[in-house]
Amino acid sequence: MAGAYTVTGTLRDDGSVDLDTRPPLAAGRVRLTVEPILTPSISLDSFLDSIWEGQRARGHVPPTRRQVDDYLEAERASWDS
Repeated sequence: MAGAYTVTGTLRDDGSVDLDTRPPLAAGRVRLTVEPILTPSISLDSFLDSIWEGQRARGHVPPTRRQVDDYLEAERASWDS
């Protein structure tokens, strides 16, 4: 059995599929499984902004650079013990 290849494409109104790339197969019959690719409804920046806004609304205060550095220093020091 030849190897299986995953490629993306566009399903047309008439049921045909336009592949984004040509799979390395000879012409002939193939088995095709169609699965929709969901696109995000919001951008990553908007998503992260909404998370940070929620944290601010709940009173979350992120650690300072110094607090993070102190934590990492203490953590690394514990490795030698």
